[in-house]
Order: sequence, then structure tokens, then C-alpha cells
Amino acid sequence: MRAQPVLGFRRKQAVLILMATVAVLVVTVSILAVAHYIGRSTTPGVAAELARAPYSSQDTNGDTVYSALDGHHNQIYTVLSGEERPTQLTKDATNHIDPAYSPDGTNIAYAAFDGSHQQIYSIPSGGGKPIQLTREATYHEAPTYSPDSRNIAYAASDGSYQQIYSIPSDGGSPIQLTTDATDHFAPSYSSDGTSIVYRAADSSGSYQTYAIPLE
Repeated sequence: MRAQPVLGFRRKQAVLILMATVAVLVVTVSILAVAHYIGRSTTPGVAAELARAPYSSQDTNGDTVYSALDGHHNQIYTVLSGEERPTQLTKDATNHIDPAYSPDGTNIAYAAFDGSHQQIYSIPSGGGKPIQLTREATYHEAPTYSPDSRNIAYAASDGSYQQIYSIPSDGGSPIQLTTDATDHFAPSYSSDGTSIVYRAADSSGSYQTYAIPLE
């Protein structure tokens, strides 16, 4: 058998090494380009979501509030319009979910456990001490502000079914707005504040949208 010339073998080996090096450089440049694009083009809210993997969020006037894990519990964070880094508002050792800005931007309502039940709280949007708004021994969720920021509607169990309630945003006695024997979800105020819209099952078991007129 005729032996392969050493020079030709070394030349092929050098070509293969060169091709492998070029491939590595192409991949590296591509990764750096994508990282640069994400860092430059992603909006602050999305950047915060990518960094914190939030479970829920709500925007108002360009600001963002969301719930995300701090390593152990879901906490409430905000990202102001035009800023890159989030601000952590809650730090206590429990889960905080369903954050919602007040329309005037001064407060944020959310749901969190008080040690035995999930309650409704509010906290100044710039940071401060949370205020516990509900104290009934039942499950509360989905707070939402009225257009004038004076009231908060939410869903809570009455012991048998989940009903719709409202409470003054600065604290007070809750008012039960629904009483029919079915579960009610996702309350929200109409834009003029004259009614609360929610979801509930009809007699066939299908979920429909309803509205409660407010006095």
C-alpha cells in the first residue's frame, strides 16, 4: 500500500483545525449579538420579567407591578417607566399574588397569606408598610380598584361559594355584592364606576359574564 505524504496529511489537519476555529468564532459572535440585542431592545417591564420570571403583572401609565419569586416566596415588585431595575415592595415570608395598581397610581392591592388565610392588602406604590384590608377566615383573591381608587372589589368564599365583595381602599367593612349559589371570579369595575363585571357559571354550568349595578 502506498503511504500518504506527511505534508498532505498535515495540511488537511490544519484545514480542519482552522474550520473548527472559525465555527467556534461564529457561534460566539452570534451569542454576543443576541445578548446585546436583548439588553438594548427589551423594554424595562419585559427585561424585569425575563430576570424575575413573574407570575402575574399589571401595567398603568407605563409602570409595571408584578409578583415573582425571591428565591422562597412570591413578592411584589415594580418597574417604573423608563427604568431598568425592579424595586421589591414586599419582603415578608409568605406568597404575594394578584397585584393591581390603583388608578391614581398611589397604592397597590394584592393578596397574601396572613398565616392561616389569604387576605387582601394594600401598600404604597413607592414602598412602605402594607395595610391588611380583610380579616375574615376565608380565601380572598383578585383585588381590583374602582376608577376613583376609593374602593376595591375582590372575590372571596362565603363558606359555600366564591362571591364578589367590595371594601374601602383605606380599610373598613366589606360589602357582599353577590349571593347566588355559584362561584364568581375575576371582578373588574366598569370604566365609569357604576357597575362591577365578573364571571360566573349559569344554570347549564357554562361561565358567562355578568354585571352588578352599584348604587
